Amino acid sequence: MILYSTIKYIDGGALAAAASLNKIEREIFMKRTRYIVVVMLLMLSVFAVSASASAAEERDSIAVTGTASVEAEPDMASVTLSMTEYGKSAASTRAALAERIERLSKYIASIRVDSKDFKTTGYELAPNYVTEREKRVQKGYAATVSFAVTVRNLADLGAVIDGSAEKCSASVNNVSFGLQKREEIERGLLKSAVEDARARASLVASTGGRSLGRLVNANIGTAGAVPLARKNTAMSYSMMADAAMPAATQLASGVINVSVSVSLVFELK
Repeated sequence: MILYSTIKYIDGGALAAAASLNKIEREIFMKRTRYIVVVMLLMLSVFAVSASASAAEERDSIAVTGTASVEAEPDMASVTLSMTEYGKSAASTRAALAERIERLSKYIASIRVDSKDFKTTGYELAPNYVTEREKRVQKGYAATVSFAVTVRNLADLGAVIDGSAEKCSASVNNVSFGLQKREEIERGLLKSAVEDARARASLVASTGGRSLGRLVNANIGTAGAVPLARKNTAMSYSMMADAAMPAATQLASGVINVSVSVSLVFELK
């Protein structure tokens, strides 16, 4: 219908334009118009064939998702620490915090944590404001610094937590567990996920009287979960700094679930 309307419109317009021309000019004009119409017909035919082929290709394929997962015991931990110092002047506040930072750095180095696994993640030195009688007034300065510590030997985790609080008056803000060889584990799971997807697709194809052809598309997605993380522990650990600590802190690391998923598209024979 669209094609017919388009051709009719062109023919009508051509006739109207041709009416104002002489005989020779009208013949040339009409020949050119017919040529344009033929070209448009050929283009529309090619488009229709391509669309039909594309639709056929979609009908002759199967999309499937495969998954694989494994539970692994964590072999590393990430600890976030912070320290805050208050003082009358910016210089005295900065100096007091610098002394505590140096003490913490030396302690972390003494418990077999590599320098690359101990890094500063934030630092702030600013006026300290409080509210008095509904007015905001400055009370000296406040300086805060935060650190991230990667513990690659879980046997040292208790020493990192307890020593940072007891010896350096640091707050322990978060502890999370991880895997040092996670990428290696994911690569191993990837093969299993592809095999799972192929088996699913093959089952569906064979049940429908078809067989699998070549793989024409693939998308990879990964997901993992850390089931246990200690948060909001700053108060409990900081308070221990002023008292004798009866035993080293021990945290239950649980297990980490690592999963891989793949979405594949196969041709059908």
